[in-house]
Amino acid sequence: PEPTPEPEPSETPEPTSRPTPTPDPNAARATAATSPGATPTQTPLRPTPTVQTTLFASVTPTPTIAPVTTPDPNATPTPSPTPSPTPTLAPTPSPEPTVDPALIPPLRSVGDVTVWHTTNGKWYHARSTCGTMSNAGKYTLSDSLAAGLTACPYCNPIGADALQVENAVYVSGDYRWHTNFDCESISGDWTLMPLDKARADRTLIPCDACGAVYYIDGMPAYTSANMPAAPSSITSITAISNGDELVYVSDRNIYYHRTSSCPNAAGVNLRPTHLSEALLDGKTRCPLCEPPEAILQNEQP
Repeated sequence: PEPTPEPEPSETPEPTSRPTPTPDPNAARATAATSPGATPTQTPLRPTPTVQTTLFASVTPTPTIAPVTTPDPNATPTPSPTPSPTPTLAPTPSPEPTVDPALIPPLRSVGDVTVWHTTNGKWYHARSTCGTMSNAGKYTLSDSLAAGLTACPYCNPIGADALQVENAVYVSGDYRWHTNFDCESISGDWTLMPLDKARADRTLIPCDACGAVYYIDGMPAYTSANMPAAPSSITSITAISNGDELVYVSDRNIYYHRTSSCPNAAGVNLRPTHLSEALLDGKTRCPLCEPPEAILQNEQP
């Protein structure tokens, strides 16, 4: 192989007396600023903003006015559809209060009214002591009329026309009406009145003792459905914790009362008894005087 030629040596530069400085652009500006007679030049502090030109402007559309239509006076108007009526549900009728027929006393027949006369007399009388009459016997009106007797013109007993009164009741002087002319609460004389008329007359009070209250409409307190009955669990005196409380009753009155002078038993002789006995006898609490209610043993606090 051929020998590699040796590199030629380069000349070493001669040393200089001082280094040549590299020109500084900032120094030239500073020199110009400080040189006398030089015109000062303002150096911009920030770049000049570039203004952009909007080529397309946003245009707000002009609203379009709808044409006004003039109605034709000869045109037939289109009828508006009539809405179908909303069906109204009929209210469910409330059941009318009913009364247990066993509690309703029958109306005593006018023919059973008591009159008086002698065996040989021609008149029947309202009293056994009319005039100078003596030894008068007690008869019914029907029997006396059947025997051919007529009403006494002096004591004015009930007449034969009273038998024509349908469903008659008996009105006493205290403005109470009764189902029975023999009711124990009647004191003094009485007059006849048809049942419908007595029920319509709000100035009259139905008697509680003879059960006239059961013939009144619109008085649910006296119906079997709403009447305050004795608790069904009362089977003995010991079942009632307050059975020793004093109340008042009568054999001909359906209620037990707080006092012996309750207006709901006017004219009735009320006797004292214990609450437990009254309930066991089937008596119910008077809605007027509000006597004590039964408290069962298992209801005690």
